[in-house]
Amino acid sequence: MSADDLQTRVQTAIDRMVRDGTEVGLQVAVVRHGHLVVDAVAGLRDAESRLPVLPDTLFYVASAAKGVAAATAHVLVERGVLTDDLRIADVWPEFGVHGKQDATLRHVLLHTVGVPAPPYDTTVEELCDWDHMCAALADARPWWVPGTRFGYHAQTFGFLLGETVRRASGRPLSWWLREAVTTPLGIEDDVRFGVRADLLGRVAHQHRPPGPTPEPPKAGSPADRAVPPGIRPDAGLANRRDVLTADIISSGTMTARGAARVYAALLGDVAGRAATGAAGGLVSPARLAAMAALTHDGQDEVMGMPTTWAFGFSPYRPGGVASRPGSTFGMIGSNGSAAYADIDSGVAVAVTRNRFSQDLSAAAEIDRIVADAFPSSANSRTSAGPRTSASPHAPTTDHRPPTMGATMDDPVTELDERFSDPGAQPTTWAATLEILETAQLSWISTVRADGRPHVTPLVAVWLDGALHFSTGPSEQKAVNLATNPNVVLATGSASWDQGTDVMVEGEAVRVTDRELLTRLADAWRARWDGGWRFDVADDGFHHEGGGPAFVFAVRPTKILAFGKGTFTHTRHLPQAR
Repeated sequence: MSADDLQTRVQTAIDRMVRDGTEVGLQVAVVRHGHLVVDAVAGLRDAESRLPVLPDTLFYVASAAKGVAAATAHVLVERGVLTDDLRIADVWPEFGVHGKQDATLRHVLLHTVGVPAPPYDTTVEELCDWDHMCAALADARPWWVPGTRFGYHAQTFGFLLGETVRRASGRPLSWWLREAVTTPLGIEDDVRFGVRADLLGRVAHQHRPPGPTPEPPKAGSPADRAVPPGIRPDAGLANRRDVLTADIISSGTMTARGAARVYAALLGDVAGRAATGAAGGLVSPARLAAMAALTHDGQDEVMGMPTTWAFGFSPYRPGGVASRPGSTFGMIGSNGSAAYADIDSGVAVAVTRNRFSQDLSAAAEIDRIVADAFPSSANSRTSAGPRTSASPHAPTTDHRPPTMGATMDDPVTELDERFSDPGAQPTTWAATLEILETAQLSWISTVRADGRPHVTPLVAVWLDGALHFSTGPSEQKAVNLATNPNVVLATGSASWDQGTDVMVEGEAVRVTDRELLTRLADAWRARWDGGWRFDVADDGFHHEGGGPAFVFAVRPTKILAFGKGTFTHTRHLPQAR
């Protein structure tokens, strides 16, 4: 695919998203080997005033800014301003109380420092008061001994990192962002934590999504405590002048072009390299490899879900595109924005939007388009033909960040009023879950290597926030999954005027853990009163007379519920923090 073809394909996609009402305004930028190969915009930066999105329009990107903050810290380590294992208390003595005395900069970047929550009564005004927030966190009692557990620090990350940098260097992190990163790259006004007053006119207005307000985390849960009600991100908070102009650092405001340039410079693709202070870009090859290396694969103690993490970044591509562990690094935001890079394919990608919802569909579609044009060493087998490894059904690795955990324990539920009867209410998550848990039959849609769809019935089991199914290694759906793991599973009734149909979208990930396979075999047996019995083996299931079966888990990226009689169109989306 040529650069012109890629630009056209991306532009067509985002124009369609705006036209069908899914998006209000969008920017997409892709940089490869220093060249801006996609610079696309669509829609409006403010629907009321009908102002169009321009390439220099600034978008609030929520936690996508954490990746830029982490990148700046790594640049400072390269320059000798900081060290990875700098003890925070050595430069910020007030922090070294209540068992936090051994917390380090490394712990902050790894989200293991154990201070994930501000005071529960924190207000937006206090969130914008740097000294107030730092004093509160310095006096906080850690949830665990620093360095011993992982938990996403949604709101506290920026203050912990920023104050450590300020105390160690005498300069705030926003100063270093300009000095060491954006000014040398010529994008000083395109990537910011706090927006200068004279740039506020360039900032896109964030629009709330249609339908009811998303349900909050369960009261008293770790996720609820980590993101208190008074400072929970939404369109209203993102549009506040005090929030936009404050150096909160856990969030920020950027253009897609600027964000992509930062990630490209981390890959080493930067013009005027001497100005950056690094031989091949913002960081050395060794530091780049360390930044992207996986550091955690397990439970998130705050968000209550399995996740993986790198050295300050998420190792996740929003389109579910497979990549080599240690190749992809970046961050997404709670409003669906994303910025990331892939070492193997040499691409840096950024997607910004102003429909403030946790729907990553736009970023996911763009990611898949980019992967088609520039496959990495891992996703080339899913984008450019069959796998060539000795084991064509090797399990896809699930690299989901804490900002987009794919469990549906506490999903965002939205009614799409465009396709629903007047006055209709969304299908509740409880009602949707009951359908998934009790369905006798589902239909799975997979994609053949030549792009043709394949649909077939099967039995599926819902367990641990994912839908599971099995298939023989030579069956068509297994062959399809070897080249494209994206699937849709559908269940419901054949009636047009009663009942509810449910569709689950996601990526099929191979299950090989024997403990989980045993639990799934028990669930299959109990679910159908013994009608489906499997023995557990190292490669999946075996059953007498039927041979081996691979087992796959589909952790939803989106669940749609279509109510009939009173017609409703409901989306259930995983919480993005």
